[in-house]
Amino acid sequence: MSGRMEKVFKAIKRVNQDILPTQIDYTPEMKSIIKRILNIDDDQVDKKLNNHIKYLGLNDKTKVDKKNGIQYDIWGIGWDLVLTEGFHIRYYPLLNSDDVKKYKLCL
Repeated sequence: MSGRMEKVFKAIKRVNQDILPTQIDYTPEMKSIIKRILNIDDDQVDKKLNNHIKYLGLNDKTKVDKKNGIQYDIWGIGWDLVLTEGFHIRYYPLLNSDDVKKYKLCL
């Protein structure tokens, strides 16, 4: 088990240790900037940021509304395609729902 993984498991078990495991998320655009500034390769970004948790992106996009700049995922959440810095939700499928049992995934 790697040192980073061990620190994450210890944190989950509430074991005192010298450091609290962290995870810094970034957009694809910000990752490009980080790589350029630090002059590193794609696979070195998480280590350089001292991330303890490996982020695995999902291929969960179901449709794109190019006219309105929204990309929908399997949960029905509409993500902004215009604002590239950060993760901006433009459509909340449960916002005005009166019955969560009627909610359906967009698979």
